[in-house]
Formats: sequence, structure tokens, C-alpha cells
Amino acid sequence: MSERIFQWGEVRHGWASFELSAAGAGAAYRATVSDSTDVLKSLVTAVCELLRGESRQDVSFDNEPGEIWWVFQSQGSVLKIRVSFRPEWGRGVGEERWEASEVDLKQFAENVFFSTRDLLERIGRDEFRKSWPSHPYPQSEMDELAELL
Repeated sequence: MSERIFQWGEVRHGWASFELSAAGAGAAYRATVSDSTDVLKSLVTAVCELLRGESRQDVSFDNEPGEIWWVFQSQGSVLKIRVSFRPEWGRGVGEERWEASEVDLKQFAENVFFSTRDLLERIGRDEFRKSWPSHPYPQSEMDELAELL
């Protein structure tokens, strides 16, 4: 794996941080999202669907009070990622915060897989439950992603 496109940061008290960066996409994008939406499961599930051949997946992360809206569009092995911020949940188009085109789908999928796995390994299952109490670790979705990779 050459370029790191996606990385989970910390998970603490119902909040998770992440970073996106890609060549040609400008500055890295960092955000913190709440556990009122199951962001880990949503992202891993979307990546699985893209690897199965779906051409578009939309994912919503709660940013309290706003919403971070991801749009993934794929053509074969090439992925375009667009991330917008909506000040009000589910309303409007939002302001584009980050975009990358010509992203290698498999590389992005591997980034999501390894970052999500490393997050659990870094803090342990018990600490994960304490830090992310609203949702379990997405083990079955991670197993599915591992099979698709």
C-alpha cells in the first residue's frame, strides 16, 4: 500500500476523528464525528458495496450540529470521493470540503480496512466499547471486507 488516503484517528467518548488526503486533492481534510450514526459500519459497508460493483454510495456522518456527507462514485477500479458539510442534518447540498478523483478503489478499501482494524487493535475491544458505546465494532462487515479484498 503506497499512499494513505483514509485514516481513523482517535475514538473517545462517542466521538471519532478521521483524515482524508490524496495526491492532487489539496490539503488534507480532518473531521470529528459523533456516534449518533454508526460511522464505522456505514463506511465499511459502503466500501464493500463499491467493491461488489456498485457505482455510487452515499454515506452520512453526524457532525453535531451538522452533517458530513460523503459521495463515492466509481468507474471500475477508479473512485471519486466528494465530502461536503451540511449545517443542518439532511438539508441542502452543503459546502464541499474535500474532493479527490482518480483514487484507486482497492487502495482506498485497504486503507479503510486496515485503519478500522488498527483502531480496534490500538485501543482494545473493552476500551472501544467504552469509547464508542452506541455501536458495536463492525466485525461482520470487516470480515466481509476482508473477503472482498
